[in-house]
Amino acid sequence: MEPIARKPRMGVNGAGRAALLVMGAAGVLLASVANAQEFRGTILGRVTDPQGAAIPHVTVVVTNEATNVASESLSENDGAYAVPFLIPGKYKIETTLAGFKSFVRSGVTVGINQHATVDIKLELGNVTEIPDPKESIYFPRNIQLGFKLFF
Repeated sequence: MEPIARKPRMGVNGAGRAALLVMGAAGVLLASVANAQEFRGTILGRVTDPQGAAIPHVTVVVTNEATNVASESLSENDGAYAVPFLIPGKYKIETTLAGFKSFVRSGVTVGINQHATVDIKLELGNVTEIPDPKESIYFPRNIQLGFKLFF
């Protein structure tokens, strides 16, 4: 009888398989832990005109109604905007653009790891309608400027 020739194994041995299994399990665990730690949410949507056409380069200001902390985003070429990393709470969304009426929506709720979608459909205003700087979203109404000297 002739001895049977063995083909060389090209796979991973038992210790290598165990190491791959442990590394794979660790990767899945780390990914789930990293995802579970995110508690902030996002407000996103599209800015459009009355016909539904996208309006790019519009500043969208999102203000936390409890803390009065504002964040802003600029709409993309397709009108899409996103304001990420918002702590859970109620928010006010504002935008102003010459030739359009101002858009304001209050009471938008952002939950833990939630994406709230708010599409902004701007309505046409008078061509001469220009936002009043005193009412503009760029000038917070609750800030007092000044300083105190202590001697």
